[in-house]
Amino acid sequence: MPDTRSLRPLVNQRGFSLVEMMVVVAVIAILSGILVPNFVQGRVAANESAVIGTLRAISTGQFRFKAMALVDVDGNGGYEYGTIREMTGGTALRGSGGDRLSPNLLPMSLDGVDANGRFLKNGYYFQLYLPDAAGLGVAESAAGIASIAPQQAEGYWTMLAWPVTPQGSGRATFFINQSGEIVKTTEGGYHGTTLVPPAGAGLVGNATAGHIDRNSVAVGVAGADGHVWKPVR
Repeated sequence: MPDTRSLRPLVNQRGFSLVEMMVVVAVIAILSGILVPNFVQGRVAANESAVIGTLRAISTGQFRFKAMALVDVDGNGGYEYGTIREMTGGTALRGSGGDRLSPNLLPMSLDGVDANGRFLKNGYYFQLYLPDAAGLGVAESAAGIASIAPQQAEGYWTMLAWPVTPQGSGRATFFINQSGEIVKTTEGGYHGTTLVPPAGAGLVGNATAGHIDRNSVAVGVAGADGHVWKPVR
């Protein structure tokens, strides 16, 4: 008897039709439009929350650094605020002859300060400034550290954090100084290494953007950079 199995209709062996493929593509596009923005927003929120925590840790570290009377370059009994690497124990204390802080006040994970005085963490650049003799903020670079004015550094410091990529790693730019008040702005478009916020961006009181020798932080008003800064609670 002849084999008739090969003559049976292949009813279940066809591929997707063009219409079915279009439906699948449309469903994937809809899901991507919903899930991708939610993922980005979640990542941005997580980054910004971590940035706030880092700024608070640095503020506490600065308060303790000064209270511990660790640096007094000019020997006048007015102790100075520190650099990030001094507080992590990653470099010698100014004027100490080579002594390093131990135990450290900040974790070594913050010790990656580059040649421009910045470090990268949670999708943000961070930069600490101490004042020179004119009250201008100088970064934690070799040239900047050499320009720090001891008497000015007894009273002032600022720190800024801004996103590496706008909208991608973060939306807000953050500012803090010796007052311990954190403020943020979503104006200015600060991001990356080319659009960097000035040292005194979040200050008021006739401050210019480069000066940090002021106490008043811009809370709900325009700062020295012309953008409105809002409090972080």
